[in-house]
Amino acid sequence: MSPESVRLDQALRWLSLPRTLGKDSDGEEVIAASGRFGPFIKRGTDTRSLTTADDVYTVDLARALELLAQPKAGRGRGRAARTVLKELGEGAEGKPLQLLDGRYGPYVTDGTVNASLPKGADPQALTREEALRLLAERGKAPKGRGRKAAAKTAAAKKPTTKKPAAKKAPTKKTTAKKATAKKTTAKKTTSRKSST
Repeated sequence: MSPESVRLDQALRWLSLPRTLGKDSDGEEVIAASGRFGPFIKRGTDTRSLTTADDVYTVDLARALELLAQPKAGRGRGRAARTVLKELGEGAEGKPLQLLDGRYGPYVTDGTVNASLPKGADPQALTREEALRLLAERGKAPKGRGRKAAAKTAAAKKPTTKKPAAKKAPTKKTTAKKATAKKTTAKKTTSRKSST
């Protein structure tokens, strides 16, 4: 739009953003705004893009919380929002527990940890308890990391002490010089004896 064609009502509408929609159950403020990548909602540092069906000027708190409850869509090429196959209730930390259709097959997520379903498992037969077990197993620290691994790394980095260099055997030149010096001394001694 050209600046001359902007009407007062349009300008006032744009200036109404960001809009405060209310507070969530924890008392955190939820807002609707428009940014570099389009309209979005925000709660603290958590953001979600609005869909084409949502209007940043009319979206309400209930819809905003519904969007915030969904896992974030992946970023980058080849990653799109995953299809929710099944809602499984709340996870261990009160986050929504969902069964999603991923690039490499179905998986469960609580928004933080993802766990693939075992091969041959029926996604629709998955229970909340099984999903929690899969996430708990996936959340464990990988094997081989801990004190033993750290000790091995420290041992590998331990500096080696250098041995003192061994003394070299005298070279032939030194031996030859000594032999010449002995001969000279012997000649001088012999000539002195003969002169006396």
